[in-house]
Amino acid sequence: IYWGTSDGGTNKNGWTGSISLGTRNVGEFSQAFTNWTADTVYYYRCYATNTGGSSWSSRAGVWEAKALTRNSWELMSVPLDFGNCRD
Repeated sequence: IYWGTSDGGTNKNGWTGSISLGTRNVGEFSQAFTNWTADTVYYYRCYATNTGGSSWSSRAGVWEAKALTRNSWELMSVPLDFGNCRD
């Protein structure tokens, strides 16, 4: 999963960071994220590779990190279900 404060498109270098999920079976998945900046909008896009080749999700997801209290976070705008990663 590639992520950043802007949509980096299908260019790996266009993203701030990435998180490798390793080998996964077909189906739903989830991933924890930490160390966000409060009141910042983040974008994410999935990239997958298998024996058939490599592909990016067709669109980026977006969410906003909101600080509820000093040590508590809530991800706003879009739940991180990564549904667009199935495209």
